[in-house]
Amino acid sequence: MSSLNEQLVKYISDNGPITFRDFMESSLYDENFGYYTSKKPNKKFGYTNDYFTSPHAHPTFGLLIAIFLKNIHVLMGKKDNFTVIEHGSGDGILARDVIEFSRMINKTFGKSLNYLAIDKTPECNTFQEIKTYEAISNIRADVYLSNELIDSIPVHRFVIRASQLKEIFVDVKDGALVQKEGPVSDTEIFRRVQPFIPNLPNGYMGEVCVAYENWAREVRGLVESGIVISIDYGHNIEKLYTPERRGGLLRCYNGHNMNQNPYLNPGSQDITSHVDFSSLNEALGKVGFVKIANYSQKTFLEQLGIHNFAKDVIKKFKSNHINVKSLQENLEGILTLVEENGLGSFQIYIHSTPDLSSLLVKKLDQLTMPVKDLNCPLTSSQRDYVNFLSSPYKKSGFLPQKSWEELF
Repeated sequence: MSSLNEQLVKYISDNGPITFRDFMESSLYDENFGYYTSKKPNKKFGYTNDYFTSPHAHPTFGLLIAIFLKNIHVLMGKKDNFTVIEHGSGDGILARDVIEFSRMINKTFGKSLNYLAIDKTPECNTFQEIKTYEAISNIRADVYLSNELIDSIPVHRFVIRASQLKEIFVDVKDGALVQKEGPVSDTEIFRRVQPFIPNLPNGYMGEVCVAYENWAREVRGLVESGIVISIDYGHNIEKLYTPERRGGLLRCYNGHNMNQNPYLNPGSQDITSHVDFSSLNEALGKVGFVKIANYSQKTFLEQLGIHNFAKDVIKKFKSNHINVKSLQENLEGILTLVEENGLGSFQIYIHSTPDLSSLLVKKLDQLTMPVKDLNCPLTSSQRDYVNFLSSPYKKSGFLPQKSWEELF
């Protein structure tokens, strides 16, 4: 039994059931025992523990994000101090790569870029200095960027019983954490789910994040005139609450394995929930942001020229600059970023403040314009990218099943 488990059992025994949202908040962010906040400086985030994100898959991800930011910089008039805030930066690998590659893409852009990485756990700055939100709250950003941040915002859970909506709470029975059903604690949960109840089977479980508006207000406070880039996995609401998803979309990750039991050693595993992009767009709209575009990650990276980097890796191999092992490692990493059933299915939403929306819609093709004649950066274990040829994912069935010619 973990210390967090004991702490939760005692609190609930003394005070009564808590919402799943509060349970998830403690599991991820408890000051002493939370999955993220209890990390020690010498314990890495990312694929070495329980999961990996796109920046760990291959350095081309950071390079392509840098190209996208360079294009925004151009459309915004090449400001001398171009400030990007990355929220939820984890170990800082994306921050490191974007800063490094920005200088390679364009010297003027590289000098102008002021890239600030922020996270709740700044002590885990493996690759780049990480700041807390409080440390940058007075700074105004030209771009606010998040990658797999929103899926970790705590959610409420619900269940359908005889066509009635019940909320799932966390209670204690015989000294163990158990689920308990009760009346809905927040009217927003009912507002979101009610239109879909007639089509949902008895016993259907799902999740609702009611914190999108708080997050959107926080972002608006940082971005007075600029762009918001949200990268995450999820669906629009009509695809979120469907009969085939009767077990919900809550996911837990531990030791590269996925499960749906959030009560398994609280604080020791990551807990996430698919993003409701319809409600997220609504929340951003309420604080004044305008949706400019959305892409799948596959389409987004292809438009920015990821296929050119795959071709460059093959060119390097054919000219004997890299060996076959390096060829395979790099192609696996690149292909993983655009795999349709994996990272390639992630969604990228672009919003802006009203003063920039007309320009960005008119110049939308320029946002994802590739930069020609760049060399493909190569993976390196010393730089902490995933080695797909020796990682747990080699035997997991996660890796792309198609060749680069088929995918591009």
